Amino acid sequence: MDISLSQTAAERQAKRILDLTRSAHGRMQLASLLAAAGLDDEAIAVQLDWLDRTS
Repeated sequence: MDISLSQTAAERQAKRILDLTRSAHGRMQLASLLAAAGLDDEAIAVQLDWLDRTS
């Protein structure tokens, strides 16, 4: 089974993730998703910092 995202679906998902970072509540949701994916607190902080710098 092919589970890869199409380019359009990937772009929509990336936009949703960036939209999450625009509010404190969204950042908390994103941090929760990253934690559920197995990232530790330091890795989550690095990812949120990267999003701040690049968005």
